Amino acid sequence: MSQISPERPVKILLVEDDLALLEVVRDILSDAGYEVMTATNGREGL
Repeated sequence: MSQISPERPVKILLVEDDLALLEVVRDILSDAGYEVMTATNGREGL
């Protein structure tokens, strides 16, 4: 995965009800330079 510009991090909303998967994907995206917000269901994501 390519790195993004550190000047303006892209924000991603990650919605996943499987907490283990949520943490893994969040860590991968964060390590790639994205700003990750998480929610465990659709209502929380809104």
